[in-house]
Amino acid sequence: MPPHTYDHSAPNIHNLLSSLTPHNIPHTLDLSTRKGKSNTPWSPAPPTHTPLIVFFPRTTLETSTVLKACNERRIAVTPFSGGTSFGQALGNSEGGVCVSFERMDRIVAVHEDDMDVVVQPGLGWVDLNERLEEKGLFFPVDPAPGARIGGMVRLPSSVVANEIVPGCDTYADRKQSAR
Repeated sequence: MPPHTYDHSAPNIHNLLSSLTPHNIPHTLDLSTRKGKSNTPWSPAPPTHTPLIVFFPRTTLETSTVLKACNERRIAVTPFSGGTSFGQALGNSEGGVCVSFERMDRIVAVHEDDMDVVVQPGLGWVDLNERLEEKGLFFPVDPAPGARIGGMVRLPSSVVANEIVPGCDTYADRKQSAR
């Protein structure tokens, strides 16, 4: 399979920002913020791996909108959650843009009967356990104090099901339990 070909040229990145402006998706071009999403003490990265833009979606729809726009323009996307790099989860090796899930940190639903919880990717597992404690439940995985669910999705032992958000107008909901 040939390697992916990306277009991170200034005109293409400008076109991306212009196309997303009507959607009011928070983003930044600030260099220190961009470096912080690609280079952490646990996962040092060269300057070529620094994203050109960091988006901060608040919803699945905003995430899908960014992914679709990047896909149409052949712009590489790297997700970011807690930045702990547990399991080598932080790996922006293409530049492009970063989608940071720090503003998507809610518990969407708790299903006590089947011990299932639906969360957004920016929620930390420590925060999740603090909120589940009142219900007598807990999330037993213990990767690192700053780990977020979005980064833990990469580890098969952490999360049973997830929502797949392709770069198109719709998103697939994969709600399957291991039971």
